[in-house]
Formats: sequence, structure tokens, C-alpha cells
Amino acid sequence: MKFRLGEGDGTAFYLLGVRDSGVALGLTPGEHAAAVRILMGVASLMGNVLLLEAFSDRRHGGKRCSAWRVQSRGLALKEVKDILHMGSWAEPGSDRHARSDAVRDKAPPGTS
Repeated sequence: MKFRLGEGDGTAFYLLGVRDSGVALGLTPGEHAAAVRILMGVASLMGNVLLLEAFSDRRHGGKRCSAWRVQSRGLALKEVKDILHMGSWAEPGSDRHARSDAVRDKAPPGTS
């Protein structure tokens, strides 16, 4: 993982249930859970987080493939912060902001 993070400038991707050749065989739910626990544990020990990027539909036998991203905890938290608090929809004067103000202004006294 350390090598992959270095190659990817702090980000690494893991495809579970996909062979090196690209063939998607999938993993059973138990195999998937075990693999994710291992990846999550290693990522955590290195101060990183494991983030689910994609999950396939169930295949024959309940097998699935998944794509995971490993990156620093700080970078992941910054991305979430940016999405939740600093996106253009939250800026004063934006349409979304104006609608939330209008709803608050119409609320019964003492409820907003």
C-alpha cells in the first residue's frame, strides 16, 4: 500500500474481485468482508482511510466486485468539508441558499 500511495501521489486504488488480467470474477460476501477488513486495517495503521468508489451488482453465486480508494485521512476530510460546507450551493446569494432562507422566513415564530 505504501508503494501504491507513493506512485499515486497519496492516492491508491484497489479492485476487489478483479484479476490482474482484468477478468471480473467477484468475491463472495464473506471474502469481500475479509478483504475490506484487511485493507481498512492497513490503511488505518498508515493514517489513511478506505473509501468505497463503486460496487457491482450481484453476479452468479452472490459474488461482487468493488473499487476502493485509499488516501490520507486529512485529504478525505477536506473533500467532505468542501462538499458539505464550501460548495457553491451554500454560498450566500445562491439559489439554494435563497430557498433555505425563504423556508426559514415562512416558519412559525420560535421554530427556526
